[in-house]
Amino acid sequence: MIEVQTDAYTKRFGHDVVRSDTFDIVPDFSPTFLCDFTSAGCAIPSHAYDCVLLPNTLPHFRDLDGGVAQVRRILRPGGVLLSSAAGIIPLTGDVPDYWRFSPDGWRECLRRLWPDADLEVHGHGNCLAALAAQLGLAVEELTDAELEVNDPRFPILTTILVRVA
Repeated sequence: MIEVQTDAYTKRFGHDVVRSDTFDIVPDFSPTFLCDFTSAGCAIPSHAYDCVLLPNTLPHFRDLDGGVAQVRRILRPGGVLLSSAAGIIPLTGDVPDYWRFSPDGWRECLRRLWPDADLEVHGHGNCLAALAAQLGLAVEELTDAELEVNDPRFPILTTILVRVA
């Protein structure tokens, strides 16, 4: 398994993980691979991982096509990409934000870049949660019932699962 920045999600949600690596373009979190992921051909070995975790990462790749190509290269056959992307929320501000697609946009983009993969792309959110995000409210200020309503017109978060053939 390989994850961007830290192995926090791997430690929290991973099961039966034999190898866990990280990558980042900055050294702050002491990644296993210190590199620009979109051109990491010489740093990260090919077909080495069963799972690539990219939470809220794809929108920050200036070269989205190059980033997806690297994921394809490092995943083993039968492996998965687990990713998410922000939708109707303010820009992060601390790093460039290049790509803001709807779930349909992510589906179309990934089909174009990875035509032989099995894709599951879902939007999550609703009008109230989107408004709360725009106003800077914390998730704790909404009830579970308010957050559980899903309206595809207001995707706050898009989740992406790609299975390699």
